[in-house]
This record gives sequence, C-alpha cells and structure tokens, in this order.
Amino acid sequence: MSSYRILFFTALVLFSLTTIGWSENGVGVVIDRYGTPQSSVQVQLRGPENYLLITNDVGEFRLKGVSDGKYILKVVSGSRQHLFRGVEIANGNIKPNIFKVAW
Repeated sequence: MSSYRILFFTALVLFSLTTIGWSENGVGVVIDRYGTPQSSVQVQLRGPENYLLITNDVGEFRLKGVSDGKYILKVVSGSRQHLFRGVEIANGNIKPNIFKVAW
C-alpha cells in the first residue's frame, strides 16, 4: 500500500473518531498506528490515584470516578506497552483523549 493511501486512511479514521462521538466527556480511545481501535487492552493510570481500566470493543475506556489531576497513562496489550506522559483529567474530561500506540 502506498504511503499516500496509508496517510489518507489514517486521516479518515481519525476524522471519524472525532465525528462519531469518541470525543465525548470522560471517554478515551486507544488506536494502533493505522487508526484501528484496540479492544480489550489495559489502560493504567498513575497519578494522584491509580486506576486500571480495560478498553471496550471499539477501543474506548470510560473515566467514571477517576480523580482530577495529572497522570501517566500506560497502555498494555500482552507484552506490548506504550507510555503517555502529561495526561490531564479535569472535571471528568481527559486530555488528550485519543492514544495512538506504536503497534
């Protein structure tokens, strides 16, 4: 597949993520490097408190009951891991809310 097709597909998927409601409050999404949602992966939050969440079948995780603050977010799938620093949760919202892993 040409690099232009991959770039177009990735842009289309990311556009779709924001237009179908995945940017709603209290929801984060894990996608792979091609923009494919990652289901059943662990999302670990470390900060003022620690949390373990699991993504659903469309790659979403929900932040019900998560305390405000700055966090380190780690996505784990089998032996693969990806770390995101500087994640902020305020008033139930997470920024950023789309987490693109390397695999």
